[in-house]
This record gives sequence, structure tokens and C-alpha cells, in this order.
Amino acid sequence: MILSSADIFKLIGGDPVIRLLAKIQIVDGKPPLTGEEGLFIYIDRFPEVDEFEATWKIWIIDYSDEPVDVVVNSLEATLPKVEVSQTAFGFQLTTTEFKSANTQVKPSDEIRPVIAPDFSEWEDRFQTLVEDVQDQMLLVTSGRPGKDGRDGADGKDGADGKDLLATDASLDDLKDVDLEAKLALQKGHVLTWDGTAWTNLFIPQVFAAGAAGGGTADAGAPSTTIQWKYHVGTGEPPSRDFHTDNVDNPTLVTILHVSDVNNAGTDVTSLLNGLLPNTDKIYLYKVDEPSSAHLYSVSSYTETSTGYEITVAHVETPGGEPVFVNNSVYGFTFITAGTGGGGGISDAPSNNTPYVRYNGTWITWAEARDITAQLADIVDGGDFDQDLSFTGTSTTFDGGDFQAGTGAAIDQEVLEGGVFTPEDDLVLDGGLA
Repeated sequence: MILSSADIFKLIGGDPVIRLLAKIQIVDGKPPLTGEEGLFIYIDRFPEVDEFEATWKIWIIDYSDEPVDVVVNSLEATLPKVEVSQTAFGFQLTTTEFKSANTQVKPSDEIRPVIAPDFSEWEDRFQTLVEDVQDQMLLVTSGRPGKDGRDGADGKDGADGKDLLATDASLDDLKDVDLEAKLALQKGHVLTWDGTAWTNLFIPQVFAAGAAGGGTADAGAPSTTIQWKYHVGTGEPPSRDFHTDNVDNPTLVTILHVSDVNNAGTDVTSLLNGLLPNTDKIYLYKVDEPSSAHLYSVSSYTETSTGYEITVAHVETPGGEPVFVNNSVYGFTFITAGTGGGGGISDAPSNNTPYVRYNGTWITWAEARDITAQLADIVDGGDFDQDLSFTGTSTTFDGGDFQAGTGAAIDQEVLEGGVFTPEDDLVLDGGLA
């Protein structure tokens, strides 16, 4: 059923012939004369109505060589009760439909009088309010008690809580903090977010060294960071890369094989030679996602043809342990065994060799024996068969003549042992040199 000009537009616009040949437009009262080339169909916006029917006008104007008769035939077949007449510019059609309460007709031009609102009721209510206020004022000035107000609605019940004194509070009292379920507390731990909760974690005090463009660093400092890109593979790592001996589980990694060139393309051989002998742990994290981190203790290292193979053991780290991502850049924080600021004594190398400290560094036990032999005086106990002391070019400490109770020396400086014959009171006299 047609209720408006929009319904006519939709009907004839759905006809494939009309949609192909003509342009359709809704107008007010009459069609425009644009002279634009083409075949146009204009629909009057509002119908002429009587008691039972509504009639819309439709104009067909042809400024082209399109077959107008075909369009007229399509309109007659599509619309109800069509009448056609020819004009100077084309054709005029009318289509009639039964009028209903929903038929869209032209608004009436009749001017309706404006009716002023009746405020009498509001005036009565306002006057009542004024009187109530005056009555309340009289109560106040008279000293008589006023009328109690209405109690408000109860508020929403909150969660049960407990009083917290700052002097008695601990980190576990804070929201989302649960230290007991994480790592055992150690010196140097800080409170950090691991992605699901607040927990304790060791965060090294880091300064960059050779990470982006080379540079040097003091290997005795608390920690130094170098960056490499992860590479899945075996053998010597490509330049700027590193790989591990386990690609599926970072907690089972025992070898970190790094290139002697960092991710920035800088040769870090000298830096690693200074760092690795004093490195106690390596804190390894993904640069673009620092929470993806692992901590390893270092037991030994071996220099390879184009890098360093570091033997490690995984240390428990809070949070998840995500696998290494191929072609992602990772930061290696080399943590020394000494304390911050370069103080303390680092551990000796772990390579099954005894070490001792000498001039602020570790040397092997064999090297220490050679140095001791070169620096020490020779203490000669003498020749007990010939009652003599024999020595080379070093200072001689003469053991003396055990039979005569005197010191016997050849041509060296003599430190006499004194008389060895005991007196009756069993006092051994050390003698004078």
C-alpha cells in the first residue's frame, strides 16, 4: 500500500528498466526545468486527498533519446490506478491509492491560536508553600521543637575490613601483594609487578656499556648490560646474535653462546674479557618486554672462535618463564659477585684450579709458589754430619755446632744459635748473635 511519495520512489526505483533509463526525484508541487540531459521522473511530495482517496502526480520529462514509452509502461505496471496524459515536455501521470490514517498528507496552512497556559493551579501551590515556610519560621522564633525530617535510605554495605596502623603495616598488607607465595626475601630485592601480582624480585642497578654503540665499562662495577639478538641454532652464533642449548624451556638452559659482536655491531671482546671472570649472575630480559626475564648463575665460560660459551644454571624467577623469541633483542646484565661501587672481593674462577689473592687479583696456586720462592730468604738448617751450614748466595741462618755448642759458618753472615749444652736448671740460652 502507498502511504507517501517515498513509497512510490521505492517502488519505481526497484524496476530494472526505470532504474537503468531514468533519474528519479521527489519535488514540491511541480518539476524543475533544468535543461539537463537525460530522462527524469519527478514525484510530487504530497498527494491531493479527498474523503477516501489520495492521488499523487508524477511527471516524466525527456531531455534525451531514451524510449519514454517503455518507462511509461513500466510505471503503469508498477503503480496502482494510473492515468497518463501528455504535456509539452513529456508525460504527466497520476496514481491513486486508498487514504488511511497513516497516509502522509500536506500539513495544514491554518494558523491555530496560541492558548495561554493556566497558572492558577501553580499560584495556589506556591501560596501554600509560602505559608508553610512562614509557619516553620514562627516555630523557630517561638523556641518550640520543629518537625523531625524523614530518615534517608541506608547506604550500600561495604566489605569487611580491619584497622591498619602504619607502624604495624607490612608489604603483605597491601592490595595484590603476596610475598609468601613468591621468592624468599633476600638483600637487594624490590617490590615489582610481575603481570599478575606485586612480588619481590632482584633488580640489578644497571648502567649501559656497549649496548648501543660500544664504549667501555669497569668490570668491577655492580653490573653491566650488553644486548644481542636471539637466534635459534647451534654452533657459532652469527654476528650480533646469541643462542641457547634449549629452545623450548628457558629454565633448562645450561649454555648461553654469545657473539663477540653485540646487537649494535660493536666488537665487545675486550669488554667480555673483563666482565666474565668476575660475573656471578646474568639477568637476561627481552628489551621490548622487560617483564619477560630470566636469571642465571654463571659457573664458567669458554672463548670460542667468534664468541663466548657461558655455562649457567637457572635461578628461580617470579612470574612466567616465556620461551625465547627468535629475532628478538635481549639485554644481558652481567652481575658481579662484589658489592656496589666496585667494593668487595669477587669469586675465584670456577675451573677446578686452586687460586690465591695477589696484588688485588686471583692467581693460581702454582704461580703463588713461584713468586714465594723468588721473594723469600733461604733458611738453611746446616749440615748435621759436618757441623757446617751450606748455602748459595742468600742470607744464611746458621744452625750452630750441636757437639761443641758453638756456631760454625764459612764466609756468610752468621746468626749464632748459642750454646746448646743445657745447664742444670734445663734453661736453653738462645745466645747472642
